[in-house]
Amino acid sequence: MSNRSRAVSSVVSTILLVAIVVVLAATMSVFALGVTEEIRSPPPTVSDSSAEYLTGSTTCDTDIVRLSHVAGDAVDLSETRTVVRLPDSGGTEATITGFPTDGSTLDADEYDDPDNILYSNGCVRGAAADGDGEWSVGTSFSFKLNSGGGTGDIDPGDTIEVLVVHDPSNAVVVEHSIVVTE
Repeated sequence: MSNRSRAVSSVVSTILLVAIVVVLAATMSVFALGVTEEIRSPPPTVSDSSAEYLTGSTTCDTDIVRLSHVAGDAVDLSETRTVVRLPDSGGTEATITGFPTDGSTLDADEYDDPDNILYSNGCVRGAAADGDGEWSVGTSFSFKLNSGGGTGDIDPGDTIEVLVVHDPSNAVVVEHSIVVTE
């Protein structure tokens, strides 16, 4: 056998050995560094939605925030929290975690409202009440603000910020700033 053949086989074996070491090192680093633990499923995409502040003459027709789903993925409201902020009233904030409700009323464990800006006694409507909790294209959900009894009085010109956060991914799927006109 010539010397030329032996040199080729030692080069090939060296390359194979280095490749095996690189593959093993990459595999071990994935497990050691926990890279796979941080992979999350993507949040639903709500490509278009609308928000409005409604005033009326009866209890459940006035001081209502309604969010309507116009386009995008369906959102399971049981996997979300809805954050309501009143920046013009000292930055007050409330968080609703109890959608969908078992009726039209939020139970005490379904919201966090230290400033009493939510009206929890009835007036939850749409996909957030008495349903399967799926907020999909063509549907809406609404809830009432406590503009008369809370620390966050709402006046014309004030802004209401509403965010719908997908809890498994911690991503904001809807964000609206509503300027009160009436």
